[in-house]
Amino acid sequence: IHVYTVPGGGAHADTRQKLVRDADGIVFVADLRPDRYNATLESLKELQNHLKSHGRSLREVLLVIQYNHRDEADENCVERLHKSIKLKPAASFEGIAPEGTGVLPCLTTISKLILADLRKRADRETSSSGADPLTRWRLEDEIDPPSQRELEVRASVAAPKPSSDPNERFVVKS
Repeated sequence: IHVYTVPGGGAHADTRQKLVRDADGIVFVADLRPDRYNATLESLKELQNHLKSHGRSLREVLLVIQYNHRDEADENCVERLHKSIKLKPAASFEGIAPEGTGVLPCLTTISKLILADLRKRADRETSSSGADPLTRWRLEDEIDPPSQRELEVRASVAAPKPSSDPNERFVVKS
């Protein structure tokens, strides 16, 4: 997983546009401070435009929203902003980033969502291609490398399956 953080502002717009092209997931940090309300809406519009320029939309990208600066806004600000942006994120968190509040849950959630999505895609690809379970394991290993014990178990499970095709052999190396 590659995680990038890009600050707001016009100087970094090109970088943000390039990064969203292949993004599997996005954490959108919405600023709850009243004086940043319009800037937050503009940042969201920019994100939507960047995705659109690559033929994508926020509806097809895993999205987590962090409502930042919760300590500097009134009790209704999250609801107001959430209604204004009209998005259905996979999850949302309130945060106070300078204190670290809400940052780890955002990162953990988007990471889990992306890994689950990658696993689903790998399962679809292996089931549609008729690949054997060993191939599926190899795809999973790219996501979550197996322990030595898992390799030993896989080798013992795979051993009884004889094959005349040398490409179907499963070799365990320590």
